[in-house]
Amino acid sequence: RQFFEAEPFAHIGWRLGSFILFQEFELAPAWDSNVLLSRDAESDWRADFMSETRLVSDWANHALELRMVHNRSYHRELTGEDDAEQTYELRGRIDITRRTNVEARGAHEIRQDSRNSVDASGILSTPRSDVVTNRADVTLNHRFNRLSLQLRGGHADTAYDDDGSAGDRDYERRSIAVRAQWEFRPTFSVFGEFEHDRRRHDRVATSDGFTRSSDGERYRAGVALGQTGEYLRGEASIGYGIQRPDAAGLPDVKGFLVDANVAWRVTPLTSMLFDARTNFGETTLAGSPNVVERRIGAAIRHALTYRLTGEAGVSYATQDYRGATLSERDVTVDANVEYSFNRNAALFTRFQHVRFRSSNAARDYNASTVMIGARLRN
Repeated sequence: RQFFEAEPFAHIGWRLGSFILFQEFELAPAWDSNVLLSRDAESDWRADFMSETRLVSDWANHALELRMVHNRSYHRELTGEDDAEQTYELRGRIDITRRTNVEARGAHEIRQDSRNSVDASGILSTPRSDVVTNRADVTLNHRFNRLSLQLRGGHADTAYDDDGSAGDRDYERRSIAVRAQWEFRPTFSVFGEFEHDRRRHDRVATSDGFTRSSDGERYRAGVALGQTGEYLRGEASIGYGIQRPDAAGLPDVKGFLVDANVAWRVTPLTSMLFDARTNFGETTLAGSPNVVERRIGAAIRHALTYRLTGEAGVSYATQDYRGATLSERDVTVDANVEYSFNRNAALFTRFQHVRFRSSNAARDYNASTVMIGARLRN
């Protein structure tokens, strides 16, 4: 993403000993045509505030980074839809030898559930639930000349607070993965990957009385373009996945996987971004063990002048609730224009339109958002 955006002024931050402090703030009034994401649209004005603080080490060996992000929104009339999102993340890397290192990450995230979620209560008088996620990941990397091996493991615990449910949506996920990659040159490698995960729900779903605990595997093969290419960076893969529920009354979930995140610098002034993602998401919809989520998108960014840049993108997503009759899709169009005064200040305007369609016509909606704001950074 950073290669795709290529901002005219680099974010240099403030030096604090052997660390560098990066701070960024955004303030933007916005108008939503459909705040509740429902067929009967209700519009409202809101004010958005975003702050991001990063403290990054500047060492010859090893690395450490602390990141904090806060997003707040305040609606003029529909105050129950205000957002209060927070992310606290700590990353580190220990360089054991020139060819071996260990990476670790811990994160605490809070966000609000979507009003349009099929698993939400659907009662407008009920506050949206807070979704609290705690993550921990460890990765071991070792390189044998052209061959690189990676072993990684992760744990994530997700809880839904104050949504009036029986807590059947809370779950934890543990995963372990191994990846082998062969480098033909720094800008082209091929890789294969296997991942196993275990998802555990403490309570059975109130919708059908089945537990949503399951085991799954993912098999992927792809190409990696590295992070040093002048024109292309990123990676893309295809594969196959299966998730096996513990409950005998629920079917296995299977499907092909397509994942990509590739940036192409067409010219020094123009770049393109292609991304795709496949995920087996959690759901408590009656009869459905998992939802197969697929998203594919493309965006183009062009520097109209040295200080003025424009960006436009479109994405298409589907949600297939296996074992149930519900299927959904949406098309999202984004556009934004940004003008940088200098290294510390910029003005921007953003537009987004979402067209959401479901096999349950009562869930269909259209929503547009227009935002004009300012960004400040040190």
